[in-house]
Amino acid sequence: MSKEELTTLLLDCALVDNVRMLGYGKPEAPEPMLAAATQYGIDVEAVRQAYTPEMPGAAHADADAEVTA
Repeated sequence: MSKEELTTLLLDCALVDNVRMLGYGKPEAPEPMLAAATQYGIDVEAVRQAYTPEMPGAAHADADAEVTA
């Protein structure tokens, strides 16, 4: 394993906890991941604006909420 691959693996291991998605509650900002992005010169706001996530089943969840409300 090269030095660059090992560095990437270690960074992935350190940040993996920040990629989980809770199904309920208010999402929290992944502070360690944002700090790493800033350290590596990534424009977080540009990434947020360029990426619009679509979750499978999101439309169904909204419809179910309206029916049960």
